[in-house]
Amino acid sequence: MKKSKKIQNGLEFLLLKFLALLVRILPYRLAVLFSRGLSFLTFSVLKIRRAVTVDNLCHAFPEKSPKECTRLARQVYRHFGRVAIDF
Repeated sequence: MKKSKKIQNGLEFLLLKFLALLVRILPYRLAVLFSRGLSFLTFSVLKIRRAVTVDNLCHAFPEKSPKECTRLARQVYRHFGRVAIDF
């Protein structure tokens, strides 16, 4: 593995550990709001794997339009953020 990839993986790991610690110390309602903000950031701003998610949903539901798949993808990101908080 390249050194730059190891560094990136290490930084991502530290970020996730920090977020997990933050969520543990927040009251539940605040943690849920935090997850909504994080899912918005991930989906709308950073666009992390958004195209892959929308594409997969369009393949899974060919009767849905791309706009509907995008709306569903946004809901999927929000759902997974909430599940992560509950976990």
